[in-house]
Amino acid sequence: EFNENELFSMCESSLRKIFRATEEQNCDLVNDMPLIRNSVANIIEDYKNANLTVHYDDIEFHKFAISNYVRKDGVATVTVTASVGYFYKKIKDSKVIEGDVKFKKQTRYQCEYIYIYDETKVSSDAKVLAVNCPNCGAAISTLGHKFCEYCGTGVKEVNLKSWELSSYEEY
Repeated sequence: EFNENELFSMCESSLRKIFRATEEQNCDLVNDMPLIRNSVANIIEDYKNANLTVHYDDIEFHKFAISNYVRKDGVATVTVTASVGYFYKKIKDSKVIEGDVKFKKQTRYQCEYIYIYDETKVSSDAKVLAVNCPNCGAAISTLGHKFCEYCGTGVKEVNLKSWELSSYEEY
């Protein structure tokens, strides 16, 4: 059963977790989102290397919309756009280098969610789930792999019967 309000709620919750993870520089806060964990970890690592911190205050979600829906080869993909407002600042060496605490930033995010509705239709070499090994970072490129082909570390299986955030971007 597809429930757009439930998907919108998931989008808000996911973005709040991402904001908190980058603010606290702790990618463990997005461990329950395996498809985007590595991209968040990379952002956090870049911030740490540049001696940057970010802060999000008074986050408000204004509007959600489904901007795209595709159902093909056993995979359903839905794109949700969210308009968001927050006070944002980026700090380097105790100085605000971006953002303004007086003016609320108004922006939009695009979140893509996937759902595997028929595993038998997804080709074995399909890379619809771009999951990486939590130990070595190697790509786990196909459905059904429970171990990293490179280092042998066990990999948490993605729940294929629920919507999973596969990407997000501010635009």
